[in-house]
Amino acid sequence: MTAQEEPLTATGMQKLRLWLRDNPMVYVCDGCLALKMGVFPREVHDALAMIDLDEPIQLGTAQCSECLQTKPVVRTLGPTARVPRAVGAAR
Repeated sequence: MTAQEEPLTATGMQKLRLWLRDNPMVYVCDGCLALKMGVFPREVHDALAMIDLDEPIQLGTAQCSECLQTKPVVRTLGPTARVPRAVGAAR
């Protein structure tokens, strides 16, 4: 492990949380997230299993928006949209 590739710290978890929150609906693979965080892809994968987000995350296979390879990716679904009630609708 190099000095640039350290385990994900509490600060790193917060950085990951913020990146996911600020980039909803963006498909990104563990490898590209790891490059952004300066850690190994496995550490990002493990962190995603433990992370607590306000928005739900979705795991699947799609094209990563960074490396453009089709592989396992993650994305946040963004804030849950609220459907407004029609004016005068029964409650």
